[in-house]
Amino acid sequence: MTPSASRPTHQLATVSRQESLGEGAYRLRLSLPAFPAASAGQFVMLSDGENGEPFLPRAMALYQAGRAGRRAAVEVVYRVVGQGTARLAGAVPGQRLWILGPLGRAFAPPQPGVRPVLVGGGTGIASLHLLGKALARGRTARARRDVTVLIGARTRRQLLCKSDFRALGARVQLATDDGTVGRRGTVAELLENVLTEEARRGRTIGMAYVCGPTPMMEAAWRVCERAGVKCQVSLEGPMACGFGVCLGCAVPCLVADPEAPVRSPRDRMKLMCTDGPVFDAATLAWGWES
Repeated sequence: MTPSASRPTHQLATVSRQESLGEGAYRLRLSLPAFPAASAGQFVMLSDGENGEPFLPRAMALYQAGRAGRRAAVEVVYRVVGQGTARLAGAVPGQRLWILGPLGRAFAPPQPGVRPVLVGGGTGIASLHLLGKALARGRTARARRDVTVLIGARTRRQLLCKSDFRALGARVQLATDDGTVGRRGTVAELLENVLTEEARRGRTIGMAYVCGPTPMMEAAWRVCERAGVKCQVSLEGPMACGFGVCLGCAVPCLVADPEAPVRSPRDRMKLMCTDGPVFDAATLAWGWES
């Protein structure tokens, strides 16, 4: 995967907008004097330091990163899952938050001529928006239709960001567990259907980019493995520091020689924050759930 090319910044950013997306999901926009160039798949750490935030920072995928007039603008999409994200959801315009980033290793772009599919489950779709923009950039409207985006959620009300991906010109398909919109079932099942149908038409997809709950990513990886499609995943999980000091975000990985002596735990573990969050799915020892 592609390492970060920019030195991260740590500074106070001002909340310029907080938008409720329903079902406990939010889109938060921050304004700051400058922000380093970020790549698709990287993340930031956010905390409410000005107000005596007692919680650790929260890792958030970069949904948007660019300029807004003379200032930089950063957006994240998240869902409230505990006290820390609940405090972020209470942030109002004008309030200032600490931001550290961009951090982590980014997605590797597909080779020329390789058709990609982006697969997002729940808020995992937020990790894929910068990638979608990068893939659409420079393509004709017709060529953008070669980028397929699959978005899944438990129910229609929890589907996120579909209009933003449609605005990129990509082909967007939906899946919900309860069948309230799109295909009934998981987004991994939708992926299997799409790969099969595209292969039948002679339009093979060669790379999958996946983010969402760990079981969903593992299921998507198994689908890709059976179909002979390469797969990159962006892991989600709690991170205390974001730059490899606390070692709290370790995940098991495969080694070239399983019989070789283990010199240190790092021989068979990788860190989401520095080795990832983006990994080649084939290098991970699946079976855990974060």
